[in-house]
Amino acid sequence: MKNAINKEIITKEVQVICQDACQSGELDICVYSRGQRVKRALKKAVICLVILTLSACVPVAHFILVPTVLVLAPILIYRSWAVEREIISARIKCAKCQGELTSLTTKERYPIFESCRACQRENRISG
Repeated sequence: MKNAINKEIITKEVQVICQDACQSGELDICVYSRGQRVKRALKKAVICLVILTLSACVPVAHFILVPTVLVLAPILIYRSWAVEREIISARIKCAKCQGELTSLTTKERYPIFESCRACQRENRISG
């Protein structure tokens, strides 16, 4: 399925395991094409360039701000380009108490470990 911004969104079934209990859930994953990843990286590059320009104008702080932005900019740009798939929503529950697991990270790297807010048990989510 494609949404209005032309991103491909897929639904993936996952297994949620908590101690000896197991159940299934679903994750909605956004898949970025190479062109979309390049656009995101360019957007970050422009933002870093604007921050760099503005921080060069700050009288004393520019001695720290400019080198910091120069070091962090390539890292931020690469990290935004490297993300090919990210989790945008989840329909999963704790395998033990059926409490909602809502604080999922956006990166799709399995296994994902999330703590249930209701029972404080750790759940393992595997794709």
